[in-house]
Amino acid sequence: MTDTIPAAVPAADALPPIKPERHMVLEFLLHFCTFGVYTCFWCVTATRDLKRAFNKEFTPWVWYFVPVVFLAQVFMLPRLLNAIGDAEKEQNVTGWSEGKSRIWLILACGVGLLFAITRKIDISIGWVLLGLIIWAGCFAVLNQRMDKLRNSVSNPRRKYYAGYAWWHWPLVVLGVPFIFFIVYSMVLTPYLAKVAPLATNTVISDEQNTVQLTVLSSDWHKVEIGTFSDGSGLFEIAGPLDFQYFIAFDHDPDYSLTDLTQWRIGQNYDDFNVKECSENRRFTEGTLRVESVVICKGTSMGDPTIATHHFIRVDEHIYELYGYLSTTKLTYKEQEAGFLRQAQGLVPYEK
Repeated sequence: MTDTIPAAVPAADALPPIKPERHMVLEFLLHFCTFGVYTCFWCVTATRDLKRAFNKEFTPWVWYFVPVVFLAQVFMLPRLLNAIGDAEKEQNVTGWSEGKSRIWLILACGVGLLFAITRKIDISIGWVLLGLIIWAGCFAVLNQRMDKLRNSVSNPRRKYYAGYAWWHWPLVVLGVPFIFFIVYSMVLTPYLAKVAPLATNTVISDEQNTVQLTVLSSDWHKVEIGTFSDGSGLFEIAGPLDFQYFIAFDHDPDYSLTDLTQWRIGQNYDDFNVKECSENRRFTEGTLRVESVVICKGTSMGDPTIATHHFIRVDEHIYELYGYLSTTKLTYKEQEAGFLRQAQGLVPYEK
């Protein structure tokens, strides 16, 4: 008679370590404050833990790219949910219903599609931030599900400090105030600064009625002085895009037209990656006064960018209409022609 010797059960310390449990709020902040970049690392960690603790077939490093490629999300995220569901059944852990899983996939892939579209078409930063909130919420909820599954096994946990790994803390400490700054400066401030919508052919002027500008389309708003400038502008208008505006300036009469054009060109080279600048001088209609139009084109953060400067002389002063547009390629093509027409519309005030 041969005795049956039971298979040795490995000690907990001999098992591969997995991610420790984390509160949902802390998880949300990591995804949100990094603009979704942390999701790439989360996917690697989640698939690695499923492979180590639950013997699921994954190549974890490949999952780093899933959050940044929309088509990959469509095919890979359902596979991730299926693997989690299978592991839950094996461990007798209560999982999600089929309906809840579908809702999660619709939200996560929907936001992934939004992010993919923003690379081609300019979408308001407010909508992008809303999408980021939904994205971070989706993965915070999914992490809670993973934590429940991890708690069903005896694998040791990696060392965290108050819920985060050491390199997570700088991301959150710096990311939270940065997000608030983005929301305040790019969402709240422009929205609150909008004084009134401008109808097509509306004429706006400075308080002294020295120069004027005719608005050529109806999607512009007059905004408070200081919204885009340092407060020295005569008037400012905002376009339909986040980075699209015009500012009128009155320059010191001690500077010549050449001084101002060279100064602005140099400033543009400092502000964005300028590829070309051109200047065209002509006589102001009906006068012998010379005016100048400077156009600089390039890129900013990879997006097509244009800065325009229309200088005219009124009495002894030189006035400037400064314009700026930076957006995605497709939106830039749609906006460029109208923007350039608007950029050359500054004229002396007509009494």
